[in-house]
Amino acid sequence: YAALDAAHASTLPGAMITALCNLGGYLQDLFSLDDARTHTTQALQLAQQTGAPAAVAIAVANLIVIHHAAGHPAEARALVDMLLSQAHAIGPAALQRCALALALGHLGVGEVAAAQRYLDQSTQGGDQDGDGDGDGGGGHVFRTWLQARCWLARSLPDRARDLSTRVLRERLAQRRSDPPYDLMELHRAAADACEAVGDLRGALGCVRQAQALYEQLVGRSARARVIALQAGHELATAQRERDLALDSRRSAMDDHRRLAQLNDALQVKIAETQMLHSRLQEQAVRDPLTGLHNRRHLFDMAPRLLELARRNDRPLCVALIDLDHFKLLNDTFGHQAGDTVLQRFAALLQRILRRSDVICRHGGEEFVTLMPDIDADGTDAVLRRLLEEYQAPQADIGVPRLPSCSFSAGIAIFPRHGQTLEQLLSRADRGLYRAKSLGRARIERAPGTDFSVLA
Repeated sequence: YAALDAAHASTLPGAMITALCNLGGYLQDLFSLDDARTHTTQALQLAQQTGAPAAVAIAVANLIVIHHAAGHPAEARALVDMLLSQAHAIGPAALQRCALALALGHLGVGEVAAAQRYLDQSTQGGDQDGDGDGDGGGGHVFRTWLQARCWLARSLPDRARDLSTRVLRERLAQRRSDPPYDLMELHRAAADACEAVGDLRGALGCVRQAQALYEQLVGRSARARVIALQAGHELATAQRERDLALDSRRSAMDDHRRLAQLNDALQVKIAETQMLHSRLQEQAVRDPLTGLHNRRHLFDMAPRLLELARRNDRPLCVALIDLDHFKLLNDTFGHQAGDTVLQRFAALLQRILRRSDVICRHGGEEFVTLMPDIDADGTDAVLRRLLEEYQAPQADIGVPRLPSCSFSAGIAIFPRHGQTLEQLLSRADRGLYRAKSLGRARIERAPGTDFSVLA
């Protein structure tokens, strides 16, 4: 954004095109596809206006990838036609560097033969990533997953699996830092190829890797970083305008009025930045799937609640809850059904438990609640009500119908079972283990060892 400001100030078209292309590329890496498309489209329009064919080729190639990643194959294919219509002006060398993007545009709408021709050209003459030797950089991964998709479309799953899995092993062994999006697409292609040849275990492993990369791409940290950069840019702009007004005032009265206006705007931006900071802090202690607090929040809050319970001589219980047979549900119905079950259970926890209780997703299908001012009998009663509600018949999440769900829980009591959160969780885990061993769908208290004498 700072480079774009400098390019605007220079009024040089070449600087503007470069800054817009670079900004679009960074936003594409952050998987902020709408913003990436906006800035790259601006670069394309400016390149067309100023008659810069090489820049047109780069912008169109990037837009093809962006549209494909955003799920718009028809738009990507239309850009292929745009690029080919200007082939004479662009020149064969620049067009050759766009071969992979052209292959992607054709492949997205099922034009496999055309895609294969461009893939063959890229292998012979290199690609836009400068990866002509097929041995380094993100272009190799890009070309590999495109080739695997072509072979799958041509009913050659064995070749697609051998190629994709071999390249994945090589990249892992060489510890390559490949672009996450291309690596995700390669894992997806490998998963489809493994499934097509009956290698379901390999397919599941690739699907899990692809899902992890997808979560990385759309993770909150990238989006928050973009928001923070934009807020910082706006704040810096307001400060720069205020300083310029101080330097260029024409009269004391005009300067005072302008400064007051800019200070008001600056205060608004400062308030927005503070609000953004609060939002980022909240995101840091929230589980993005369920909306519950995470382990970090749990370990931040526990010492204060334990000290308050100790000082006031009040009861406090820790409950460790684990959803029964969750891995089987995930393996049978898929991760989307598992995510829906986790979200439904989180909503049920927030509805049944008190507002004063601390509810956290401890990890996977495991949840922890800190319940102040309630004894073991009260905690047991609340959890039994929660279990009844959770086992009640639910509307269909998908097809086929999911089985009824249950959970097992272990309860630890402060200070009887421990003086610290770690001790209480350890004892609650023993109760949970006992509940599982007795058949699940149970709430069990921790064994009666007394930790109250520990320092």
